[in-house]
Amino acid sequence: MDPVSQSLVSQLNCADGLWAYCLVFLLAAAPMIKIFIVIPVAIGAGLDPFSTAISAFLGNIVPLYLGLLAYSKVTFFREKFSLDLDGPDVSSKLKKTVIIWDKYGVPGLSLISPGVTGTHVAAFTALGFGAQAVRVGIWMFLSLLIWTIILTIISCYGWKLIL
Repeated sequence: MDPVSQSLVSQLNCADGLWAYCLVFLLAAAPMIKIFIVIPVAIGAGLDPFSTAISAFLGNIVPLYLGLLAYSKVTFFREKFSLDLDGPDVSSKLKKTVIIWDKYGVPGLSLISPGVTGTHVAAFTALGFGAQAVRVGIWMFLSLLIWTIILTIISCYGWKLIL
């Protein structure tokens, strides 16, 4: 985790009220921090599970939809997009995303991306491969909703078992 993210997580442990949920939103919005980290940490810090889930979900979906909207407005980019998977600048996350895409398409990539590659990388990779922005948005919404519910339930009961 980068220093800014570490600072936000440490502030989350000390925050209360509306500021705590704003931090959950900001942490979930960061592409490098997944909801797999944000939700358990927030619930472990004593935040309300329902409000945490809503904040984390919105924090992840809002920037994703803003990106999808921007991408759909710039249609010429799709025609110029080329992907060289053998190049030295290709990240391992992108390579994993391409492998998942080849096997499962938009639904599979959307459902597995929150834990493997992150939703932002997966969404823009899908768009780069020519998927429709609306379809990517719907599947990412469903995927994030499912994972948010699952992680909230597991985190809530997990912390109760630990404590």
